[in-house]
Amino acid sequence: MVIYCGTMLAAVFLGWRLQVIKCSQQIGQKKTFRFWLTLFFLLSLLGSVVGLRKFVGTDYGNYTDIYLVMQNKTYAKIAEEQEFLFGFLNRFCFDQFDSYIPVFAISGFVSVGLILYGICKASSTDWLSLFLLFGGMYYFDLFNGMRQMIATAIMFAAYPLVPQKKWFPLILLTLVASGFHASALIILLVFIFAAYVRPDGVMMCITVAAFFAAFLFYNEFVEQLINTMNSSGSIYAHYEDMLSVENQGANILRFGLAAVPPIFGFYAWRNLRQQRPDAGILLNISIVNAMFMLLATRHWIFARFCMFFGIYNILLWPEIIKCFEPKSKRFLTTGVILVYFVYFCLIVHTDSNLLPYQSWAFGGTYA
Repeated sequence: MVIYCGTMLAAVFLGWRLQVIKCSQQIGQKKTFRFWLTLFFLLSLLGSVVGLRKFVGTDYGNYTDIYLVMQNKTYAKIAEEQEFLFGFLNRFCFDQFDSYIPVFAISGFVSVGLILYGICKASSTDWLSLFLLFGGMYYFDLFNGMRQMIATAIMFAAYPLVPQKKWFPLILLTLVASGFHASALIILLVFIFAAYVRPDGVMMCITVAAFFAAFLFYNEFVEQLINTMNSSGSIYAHYEDMLSVENQGANILRFGLAAVPPIFGFYAWRNLRQQRPDAGILLNISIVNAMFMLLATRHWIFARFCMFFGIYNILLWPEIIKCFEPKSKRFLTTGVILVYFVYFCLIVHTDSNLLPYQSWAFGGTYA
């Protein structure tokens, strides 16, 4: 917990420095150097904590097993698989280092670097986005869904292309992301949906109603979902047994937190859409995230989709807060910080094998 809190505070401070440098009137090489130096420190800090962890995270054992399997496969054989890029990474690390530790390090630093790029390009308040990255537990998804978060980070860095509707490069990047996690296609589909649908329109109302219907009639929904996966030969058909197990819902707090940004977004919608042209896209993604988290209260497996979409709330919240008057803005900012920090403190102790923290590099266990 000490490591996580210290990293959060340092990241917020460095994010504030980035904000100051970006907003300063100074131009030229000195400003550029200060910006890149601050970004380097930020990448080194966040990348080291996630990339050099030791037996931390629920999926750690799964990825060491993947490494052991891939070291016995040729590149040609790996190329035939659906998530071949992650296979290539494992095989490369075996050939060059004879260790799985670089797999975690490379994945961590690359994912963090892409997320930081996305924040620098798309966030209006870098320090708040970095705080929310921790407070919303999005940073800790890197500890538990490494392949999925590489894909998420690629698409997050590509988000500025969405308001411009540059679908061809987005399709290419989706293909790259799917080489790490096959379900990355769903991000592109939600991007397209979010770019063309009004948050307050009929289509969004129908979508929300469909999710609520799936929540209310969950057993029938799951039965139909399993039949669809089996009949289509989906690679996720093996989740049938898992989905059939009852009382596997995610913590209701997670849905509560996911529902708050859309609520505030609609409250401030009149100012929000005038303030930022892509506000509707961010709000739509946030709604989709909340709906998947609603289903996750029935079964945690649906929370895996939220790893794709929840991270966009770190871009949406700063825009929502900017819609309010100065006094209300300070109050709301303080409230958001307190709520997310309390949520972080509650979840990090119980979720995903995050404590105690250990690192190959730092040499120790931290409570």
